[in-house]
Amino acid sequence: MIPREGTTKGGTNVTMFASEFKKNKHILCVFDGVKTRAKLINSSEIECVSPKWPSPGPVPVWVTYEEDGDKSKSTSIPFLYYE
Repeated sequence: MIPREGTTKGGTNVTMFASEFKKNKHILCVFDGVKTRAKLINSSEIECVSPKWPSPGPVPVWVTYEEDGDKSKSTSIPFLYYE
């Protein structure tokens, strides 16, 4: 994940990497329960925008996707919010 930090105002473009993202999957980035749409850049890269956050500090971020009714969730990575 690049970058691993952003302002509490939100709006940081965050790039997530994986071995393979498929076009036919509904992909979301989740910032500690807050879902944001992911934009597929290529088969190994997606981009999300960090949401506004109430206070500075680390939050877990993970990717969820759905295909043919099957849902999957990635391992979380910490994202640090600052003012």
